[in-house]
Amino acid sequence: MIKLFRLMIIKILTWHPDDYIVTVTMKNNIKNLLNTLPVKNANYVLHKAKSRGFRLNEHPPHKVCEVIFVDYGIVELTVHQEVITLRPGECVLIPSMLEHQFHGAGGKPFDFLNIAFYGNVDSSIACKAIFLNQEERSIMLKMKNEYLTENRFNLELIVIMLNHLLLLLQRRFTESGFEQDTVKITGENNLNHRTAVISRALNFIRNNYMRDITAESVSRHSGVSASYLRNLMQRETGHNFRHHLREIRMETAQHLLRESTDNISDIAAKVGYSSLPHFCEAFKKITGMTPTEFARSLGNPSVKN
Repeated sequence: MIKLFRLMIIKILTWHPDDYIVTVTMKNNIKNLLNTLPVKNANYVLHKAKSRGFRLNEHPPHKVCEVIFVDYGIVELTVHQEVITLRPGECVLIPSMLEHQFHGAGGKPFDFLNIAFYGNVDSSIACKAIFLNQEERSIMLKMKNEYLTENRFNLELIVIMLNHLLLLLQRRFTESGFEQDTVKITGENNLNHRTAVISRALNFIRNNYMRDITAESVSRHSGVSASYLRNLMQRETGHNFRHHLREIRMETAQHLLRESTDNISDIAAKVGYSSLPHFCEAFKKITGMTPTEFARSLGNPSVKN
């Protein structure tokens, strides 16, 4: 008791007004930082499976923001009459109070991770299909597992992880120049021309991914030079030719791994890879998993409602 009393006396004698100012400043800085974070509270993180023919029509506006991450199948989402196609490994962030609807492409089944939270979605990442890298997919899986545990502080940890994910995405899109105004549009014809070139190039890749195609062969089909196509594709999509070719090949490989009885070597050959190790390396780079691990991906859809 005497020792405690002595400590109190020392604290009083050594107190300085500046100590109070520093403490208040630190508290205000922390408060301002927390106010700038996109996620305030987490509502739920659910892995849902939808059967053939499922359709959600005109989900009414609500106060929570949503993340929809497609784990299997292809989802067609409509937000404000704009159709967004989501393939395995892609997600979309929907701000609050936006009507939306979605269904499996072609009426086929699909499953997805659905996250609802209170906060804000930055315009740089809102309402667009975003392919998640390995680190971002890992955060998704951790959030799903944390929600299912129902351990103490699980929602608080989910808020931290979700803020981490959204800030990573904002950094990626703002620093890559994907959404920056680096190229001035000189007119509607210019925009239409660029869109048509990219569309022709991507269609050619999608129809010929199983062959040994190059940027030069794609550019010839698109009617522009190879250097122009490379620069345009990087500028307009945020990714180069090789990325798109690899992504389309991996998209098909994922479908075959899920739906066919072919072995991994046959699937590698069907999507244009003559080397199995090269295929496995590319597959893991895109999905974050080996072909064998992909079958488990995010695991079975949650039983929890």
